[in-house]
Amino acid sequence: GGGGGGGSMTPLAVGEGGTEVHENAVESLACTGGKLASGDWDGRLCMWDMRAVCGGQGSDEEDEDEDEDGGAGAGAATKKRRVGGGGEAADDSLKALRPSAVWKAHAQCLSGLEWLDQDVASQNHLVSASWDHSIKTWDVERQDCVATVNGSKVNTCLTYARDAKLLVTGHPDGALRLWDPRRGDEDTSARSSGSLTAGTLQAEGGSWISDVAWCGHSSPFLVAATSHDAKLRLWDLRGNKPLYTLRAGYQPKKSKKTSDADAVKALAAAWSGSRVGAGGSDSAVHMYELSDLS
Repeated sequence: GGGGGGGSMTPLAVGEGGTEVHENAVESLACTGGKLASGDWDGRLCMWDMRAVCGGQGSDEEDEDEDEDGGAGAGAATKKRRVGGGGEAADDSLKALRPSAVWKAHAQCLSGLEWLDQDVASQNHLVSASWDHSIKTWDVERQDCVATVNGSKVNTCLTYARDAKLLVTGHPDGALRLWDPRRGDEDTSARSSGSLTAGTLQAEGGSWISDVAWCGHSSPFLVAATSHDAKLRLWDLRGNKPLYTLRAGYQPKKSKKTSDADAVKALAAAWSGSRVGAGGSDSAVHMYELSDLS
């Protein structure tokens, strides 16, 4: 359990599998139902069946037997994993979970993942964004890319404004670009050329976009974006200027001892109803509440 919160957190599993899974930093995650997708710095995509640990499938003995017989693709095959060392107590309840599927999705860092399907029973389509300038839609059951948009910029982050039916990507040039995933089914030439963009939002003096997050059903066109200029900007996807530009970090006073490397960067954004938070390299979280989301 954690300190001071009054509740507890129970570790369930750790995803592992050696060099056949993630060899480098995991950069993106997306979860829906019992499925978890993870993308890494090298562009590798892994699928995990969380029902193997969350749904209580099988007994401990059955899990161990499956683990011995299963290969790298046996996602439901788990094994009890004893961890310890460093003064920590060993945890016999933690399971080692292997991915149900692994494939090379992009040539460079896989920076964003979003599930497209709203119907839980048919959640099979996943969108990935990468530093290789591409956005891809995957049929995860077949591990098949069913649509590709090749843009002109590195994609640093991704969110899906589900009610507005728009994908939103962030970029090093400080822009947010909007994409309509439905148009890919109609125009194959546009899909390959990157002309599916539905618009571009650019703040004056904006810098590298580190994260973008959709507000949710309460405000279908509202997103928050953090950037390396220590700002949190709130955008209406139908407009062309940010609704709000908020402080998401305090820059150190310039002196002979400071440099550009010391500049505070806003790195992550998240919503909880009408509240939005931003965290950054200054080790702080800045919270704001919007009085009207209509």
